Amino acid sequence: EQVKLFFLTHMHADHTQGLHSEWDEGMIYCSQVSRSLLLDKFDVDPVRVVAMEIGVPKLLRLDTGKEVMGREDNSEDESSRRNVVKVTCIDANHCPGAVMFYFETQDIRLLHTGDFRLSPAMIREDSPLAMARDCHLVVDNTYCDPKHTFPSQQEAGQRILELVR
Repeated sequence: EQVKLFFLTHMHADHTQGLHSEWDEGMIYCSQVSRSLLLDKFDVDPVRVVAMEIGVPKLLRLDTGKEVMGREDNSEDESSRRNVVKVTCIDANHCPGAVMFYFETQDIRLLHTGDFRLSPAMIREDSPLAMARDCHLVVDNTYCDPKHTFPSQQEAGQRILELVR
């Protein structure tokens, strides 16, 4: 079967390879910020790019790539229910528009992080990320090697302010 659903975590070049103005491979789901940037940079058909709100789940059909209207359990047969995935965006705290995707089916729960910057607020019990406890985890670990060190967001902000003054 052909893939119908694509999930864009953010608009950095290493995550947008293969996208172009003639894209017709399926539906691309991303944040509103990423959608705006994607349409501007690649001139992709806007019908193929769906913005998701952070924290607002969407029910998507795996076979068509389209959103299910109504509740997932309205389906009459088991095979139709198995063909639905619930997807929720979680702020990735990485760059404007960056999100993680939390996927739920009848059989599996999975968090795909994309690039993210973990902060203490993200691991509190009441954070949106708390819904993804005890699930499969797909971590983008490009910079997970200890040789890569980065300043905190606060330090980076201070350095930028010093440069622009």
